[in-house]
Amino acid sequence: MTPFQEFDAQLEDWNQLRTSTPCSGLLIGNGASMAVWHDFYYDSLFEKAKSVAEKPLSQTELSVFEALCTRNFEHVLSALKTASKVNKALAINSASPRKRYYAIKEALINCTQDVHIPWRLMQPETLACWNEELARYATVYCANYDLLAPWAVMHAPKG
Repeated sequence: MTPFQEFDAQLEDWNQLRTSTPCSGLLIGNGASMAVWHDFYYDSLFEKAKSVAEKPLSQTELSVFEALCTRNFEHVLSALKTASKVNKALAINSASPRKRYYAIKEALINCTQDVHIPWRLMQPETLACWNEELARYATVYCANYDLLAPWAVMHAPKG
């Protein structure tokens, strides 16, 4: 049995880590979007999803967030996907987790559209920074529903 490796809460310096540990792929999550636009924070998205004009979260969907004590859409969607798999494995005939999964996902997409940073407010320096960083990788995986990564890729570097 391998002994447990000790960890601390310190993050490595990104520039140093990048040079010492080359990597050809990058995963972009909501943290990157939150760094650009405060309305992409989970609390903001959650509040908007409760009142978005097109298909807001229902009381049933809100109860799933409540039961899991979170406002994080990824946690809730993951739990519902797991519940669907467990139901199938136990031969429990219930489409409710799957239906809630798609309803919550749709509410997230709709509220992301509503809270999205307007193009006119995007700082060219931010797009240039993202463009430069994304260009370092052969593969970029983006788990976000927003347009920041595509906008950055389309941003033509100056020079």
